[in-house]
Formats: sequence, C-alpha cells, structure tokens
Amino acid sequence: MSVSVVPEPAAWDAFVQEADPGSYLQLAAWARVKRPNGWVATRFVAQAPGGPIGAQVLLRRPGLLPWAFAYAPRGPVTAAWRTDALAPFTSGARQALGAAGRISHLRIDPEIEADGPHDPGGALREALRQAGWRSAPAIQPASTRLIDLRASLGAR
Repeated sequence: MSVSVVPEPAAWDAFVQEADPGSYLQLAAWARVKRPNGWVATRFVAQAPGGPIGAQVLLRRPGLLPWAFAYAPRGPVTAAWRTDALAPFTSGARQALGAAGRISHLRIDPEIEADGPHDPGGALREALRQAGWRSAPAIQPASTRLIDLRASLGAR
C-alpha cells in the first residue's frame, strides 16, 4: 500500500476539488483558519482500489498533555467511494500520522449521507466498522437550513 504526505496546499486543494463530494473543511484555507487556535494540519493520500483516498487531518495538543487530538473534518475525501478503499485509508492514516507523535484518537466524519448513493444499504458504514472505526456523535451539522433574509413587504 502506498501513502504519500501532501504538504503543498495547491496540490491538496486540487485533490479535494476532484472529490465526490469535496468539502471546504478539507481545503488548505480551513487549516489556516484553525491554526491560530492551535490546530496544525497534515495531509495524506492512500492509494486504494478505484483511486486515491485521503484526508486533511487537524492535530491539536491540549496544554501540557503528551498526545494530540486528530480530526479530519468532512474527511476522508475521494473521487470514487468504494468499500474496499477504507482499509487502505485506515492503514494510510496510521502510517501518515505515526510521524506526528502520540495521538489519542483520530476522528473522521466523511460527508456521506447514510443509505445515500455512496452508502447503499449501509455498505460504507459497515466497511468502516470492518476497518476498525467506531460510530460517534456527529460534530458537523447533519443538515442545512436555508432562511430567506430578504425583508418582507410589510417591514418597509
């Protein structure tokens, strides 16, 4: 299995833009937004059946603790979601993050709708379980609300 670290922001952003779906939370700009709060980004891509799969992982070392939290917001990302891509991603995460020192856990939340087109019949969630991932409460909102902010005619 081949894993490569992608330090170049432009190359990483091009990879995210080709993903289905990609997320702004996986772009290099999001890592720059999070940096003042103590988060440091590392990005990696694992070669998997159907194409590469990777994540921008944000690491944060709280206080004087000897380990970091790792979080891939709306990651991993890939252009071809396949159940057999998750084991190479998991191995790639262990390999790529091993160089970052001690990490208590890695939290992921791929932007994949349960039972949607990328998770027919829960196949992707089952592949995550088989690769060793455990379910956890969501961090990012599960849905979007649209609110019309135009003033009504009576408010003028």
